[in-house]
Amino acid sequence: MLDRIRFSVIACVATVAFATIAFAAAAPDGTADVLKFEHDWAQAYAKGDVAFLDRAMLPDFTLTDTRGTVTNKQEELAEVRDGAANYAWLKQRDLKVRFYGPDMAVVIGRTAIKLEYKGKVIDTEVAFTDTLVRKNGLWYAAAGHTSRQGA
Repeated sequence: MLDRIRFSVIACVATVAFATIAFAAAAPDGTADVLKFEHDWAQAYAKGDVAFLDRAMLPDFTLTDTRGTVTNKQEELAEVRDGAANYAWLKQRDLKVRFYGPDMAVVIGRTAIKLEYKGKVIDTEVAFTDTLVRKNGLWYAAAGHTSRQGA
């Protein structure tokens, strides 16, 4: 009986080890590239870089903001283009990247933001989740979601 239990435990450990190795192979060490994309994408918002944002977001990109409002790529670009938001700073922290195959990543983290939006000063921190897709070796934003700190 004890040998049967040992065999079962060894078999389970081996299965988990092989599954971990297989997952690691499917999740290439592209974390640095994903984090660079996240940084560049956030800075493009802060600087009002519409050209970068247009390239960075997929045509069917959607963002769900802290109020639950869902906007698409064209609405996001229009808002940046109109210059209503003037960022004093935007700082990301606690970023974590998870890969789902070689061409999909989910990034979670927090962003501290201070800006003036349509005459109102906003100083807040949000939690975010971004879904990224890699095409032809480049990362693109497919979707984003933000929640208020502590929400």
